[in-house]
Amino acid sequence: RPADMAALRLYCYRVAGVVGLMMAHVMGISDERALKNACDLGIAMQLTNIARDVMADFEMGRCYLPADLLQKHGLNFDTYHLPEKRMTLAAAVRELLAEADEHYKSGELGTLYLSPQSALVILIARFTYARIGRKVIKAGAQAWDRRQYTSKFEKLICFTKAAFCWLGQMARRRSWSPAPIRQVWRLQ
Repeated sequence: RPADMAALRLYCYRVAGVVGLMMAHVMGISDERALKNACDLGIAMQLTNIARDVMADFEMGRCYLPADLLQKHGLNFDTYHLPEKRMTLAAAVRELLAEADEHYKSGELGTLYLSPQSALVILIARFTYARIGRKVIKAGAQAWDRRQYTSKFEKLICFTKAAFCWLGQMARRRSWSPAPIRQVWRLQ
């Protein structure tokens, strides 16, 4: 149970940010400054998972929502799951997903440092996962009545958004070649 957003961010870094870092190593990046962006995309996706799975996690005895976020909304670890608290919980989760959106933006910027092929794949994942977060927000208090996911049609929309984003990036791209990564990136 994280005490605050900094503790949650550290958890997200450890379980998903490092996956973004690993993928940067596997796919290759043209500038090691993009490691932060890769990490941020992993963090954004994990925050989305947490928002989507609030009730499923509760049923398994877990809560990843920061205590200070719950308190800000008049909730605590013992009450946030109650049906009469759903509207308030939805507001807290909306705030969590706003944090995720900032990380998605950073992750998207990092795709400029990937090969064009890798960038498109990562952009598709970025838009698809962010869409899940938007569905949680739109569902409000009913977000956890059933699992939120993207349909095939929504995935097509996400692919289209990713393709347009990717095409928009093409004008800003330089010729790509992987750069050696000489540093171990750490969450700051």
